[in-house]
Amino acid sequence: MAKRIVLVTGGTNGIGKATAERFAKDGDIVIAWGVNEERIAQLDNGIIGKKVDVSNPSEVESAVEEIVKEHGKIDVLVCAAGVVGQITTETPYEEAQESWNELIGVNLTGTFLTAQAVAKHISRENGRIVLVSSVSAFTGSMRPGGIGYAASKAGVNGLMLALSRELGPQGITVNAVAPGFIGNTGITSQFSESDIQNIVKQATVPHLGQPEDIATAIHYLASPEAKFVNGEIHHVNGGWLPGR
Repeated sequence: MAKRIVLVTGGTNGIGKATAERFAKDGDIVIAWGVNEERIAQLDNGIIGKKVDVSNPSEVESAVEEIVKEHGKIDVLVCAAGVVGQITTETPYEEAQESWNELIGVNLTGTFLTAQAVAKHISRENGRIVLVSSVSAFTGSMRPGGIGYAASKAGVNGLMLALSRELGPQGITVNAVAPGFIGNTGITSQFSESDIQNIVKQATVPHLGQPEDIATAIHYLASPEAKFVNGEIHHVNGGWLPGR
C-alpha cells in the first residue's frame, strides 16, 4: 500500500503516541501534534512532531495548511488529543468552570477544530477520520469527578455521528474508538495501584489495557479493510462494559 499522510493529534504521549508509532511501522508519513516540547523531541521512527494546541483555532488552521503545502493532502486523521480533570458537584463554582472550559476546549472543541480544518483537504478516496472517545461517555466515569470529562467525550460521539453522515457520501469514513481503562496514560496516572487493580477486576479480561490495544483498533478503522465501517463507536474496554 502506498504511503499515506497521517495526522495524529495528541501523538506524543499515551494512546496517541502508540497510534503514531503503529502507522509509522507501515511506512506512512506520520505527523504527531502535541504541546510538550520534550516529548516532541523524543519522537522517533520517522514521526514528524509539531507543537500545536488543538484548542487554539489559528494554530490548528496554520498547522493543517502547513501539512497540505508540504504533502498535498491528508489521508488519515486521528484525534487523540485529550486532557483529564476532576469536577464534582462539590467543586467550587469558579474552579469547576475553569476545569469545564479546559476539558471541553481540548477534548471536544479541539477535536471539532481539527476535523473542520482537515475536512476540505482529506482524501476523497479512502479518507479516514478516527476520533478517540471514552467508556466514560457511557458510564459517566469510573468514580465521582467525571462530570466534565464524560460530557466532553459524549460530545465527541455526537460529533463523530454528524461528521460520518456528511463525509461518508464523499468517500470518507468517520468512526470513534472508546477505550476503557488503559495503562500508561494521563488517566491511570491519577489512580493508586490498588484502585487500578479494583477497576481491572470489573472487566471480563483480567488485565490492564495498554495504548497499543487502542492503536490497533484505530489502525483497523483507518485501513482499506474498514471501507464499509462508518459512524460506529468501537469499544475496546476488556469487557468492562459488555454489550455495546
